[in-house]
Amino acid sequence: MFAVVTPDTIHLPPGAVVRLLGSWQDYQALNEQLGDRSSSRIKFRDGERYFPSINVSEVVTESLKIAYKRNTSTAIRELRRKLASEI
Repeated sequence: MFAVVTPDTIHLPPGAVVRLLGSWQDYQALNEQLGDRSSSRIKFRDGERYFPSINVSEVVTESLKIAYKRNTSTAIRELRRKLASEI
């Protein structure tokens, strides 16, 4: 089963749960796009950010560099250390 989410198309298998960051305006636009389908249920939760103080793109780039230079175990250890220090 595959999930496809693009600006024009949404295909999800039955029972799938997808979390996306977005604004109230994004939620309203998605609701309007989905229309009045009884099977599509979406919820908006304000302020639900998983890593508000971490630049995720930078952390991923750095983790990949560590993995290429050393190994994945070291990259994972460093990633865990960074995430733990932010909590």
